[in-house]
Amino acid sequence: LHCGQVGNTNSDDSIGQYAGIGALLALRKLLEDIPNRLSAEAPSTSFHDLVPALLTCLQSPIQQRRKEALACLNVFIFPMPGSLVAHMDGYLGGLSALASDESSEIRKLVCQGIVSLLSERTEYVKPHFASIVTFMLRATADTEPDVALEACEFWLTFASLNEGSYDDEMMGCVAQSLPQLLPVLL
Repeated sequence: LHCGQVGNTNSDDSIGQYAGIGALLALRKLLEDIPNRLSAEAPSTSFHDLVPALLTCLQSPIQQRRKEALACLNVFIFPMPGSLVAHMDGYLGGLSALASDESSEIRKLVCQGIVSLLSERTEYVKPHFASIVTFMLRATADTEPDVALEACEFWLTFASLNEGSYDDEMMGCVAQSLPQLLPVLL
């Protein structure tokens, strides 16, 4: 997957752009259909190389590439291959960089990624929870209904966490956000 800058706009570059987007679409479909099987049966080196390539695509100037790469990475949260664990800082940095993306589809995927991490692997969101709550407040008030609805899942997921999955600091962040959050939710 080559997701770097596109130099000139000749026909070879256009074909390459479409081929790259097509490859990401096909990969996303595979990952969505059989994520556990792929992560269990594929050689670990495949995923070891794939996650950094997808993280690079998050910086692409092409919106569709950013979107598809993020969708692929979000699928990895549930089987959580070792490569994603090894590159978690890069994934979290990518989420942070895309949190203010002009594309509502990408902002929605950022919300989905955060909600999935909160649900499945809370330990990765704990160190960044205050900034995540700030982002989710903003996303809950997003003018795009799909983004706002996805952000609402964050609050529901937090409220549904088992005791012990969160700490007092996380609860304090949410409690402090209530004066801003309640009017937006209502």
